[in-house]
Parts: sequence; structure tokens; C-alpha cells
Amino acid sequence: MILGHVIQINNLKKQGMKARHLFPLMIIICCLVLPMIGFAQGPPDPCDQPGATCPIDGGLSFLIAAGVGYGVKKYRQAKKAKSEEEMAVGS
Repeated sequence: MILGHVIQINNLKKQGMKARHLFPLMIIICCLVLPMIGFAQGPPDPCDQPGATCPIDGGLSFLIAAGVGYGVKKYRQAKKAKSEEEMAVGS
């Protein structure tokens, strides 16, 4: 298959098609052919089967915990900066 394409490319070069025309042609062909591969159907979802148990959150609870921890950290930093500012103004 690949050898056939190489022979065709060599024939195009012999017929007068320059290499600067060949690269855009290959890009256009790839752009037209490669999306067709993406239409392939994947494996079925195991959670769709009757009686199957699946996780509810899938890691969402860890993201929420990280967000709460980050919020607490920022709150403490702001509170500390405010108390330091008040001490500097008061002296």
C-alpha cells in the first residue's frame, strides 16, 4: 500500500509536479482522511448494563476538597495581611 503511494508520488514528479505542490496536497489528503478514523465507535459503557455499579462522583469530591482548602488558605493569608496592616498603622 505505501509502496504504491511512493510510486505514484514518483510518477507525479516525473510528470512535472513540483515538490512545493506535493506537500500541500498531502496535507489536504490527511485532513480529509484522518477525521474519518474518528468516527469509529468505542467500546460500550459498562455503567449502561443492568445491575452494574458505577462511581457517582468520579473524583469530584477531591476537587471540591481542594477548592475548600485553597479558599481557607487564601482567607487566612488575607486575614494575616490585614492584621499586619492594622499593626503598622497603629504604631
